[in-house]
Amino acid sequence: MAPLWGQVEPFVLASASQLRPPPPDLYGTYEKLLASDDHQRQVGAARTAGADKPTGRTPVMSRTPDREVPARLWEHDEDGTCKPPGQFPQATREIATHRKLNTDEDARLFVRLDREGGHGHRGAGRVVPDPD
Repeated sequence: MAPLWGQVEPFVLASASQLRPPPPDLYGTYEKLLASDDHQRQVGAARTAGADKPTGRTPVMSRTPDREVPARLWEHDEDGTCKPPGQFPQATREIATHRKLNTDEDARLFVRLDREGGHGHRGAGRVVPDPD
């Protein structure tokens, strides 16, 4: 994502707030949720499952080999790599190459990708920063 992507007008949504869930009933506010033991436990579980090596904050790792591939897929958020929206066309290109599609088949595949998945994916990339 480009640094100013959050300023792009959504293609499908009217605003990012359309996807914002209401505050959790159990805690009443997000501040109380974030301070809760439940939240801290879930953050700890995500850290141990997501860690690829021990760190000071995550001394124990629980990532299993079957979770390694999805973790590697979604880790591409560092500079110099394609961000998740860029993975969509990259994966499509790999499929087209593997299947040895001709130019017309390539075009149909990419148009279908954009029509059926691209708008939502771009919209999600727009609202994740939740600018409004």
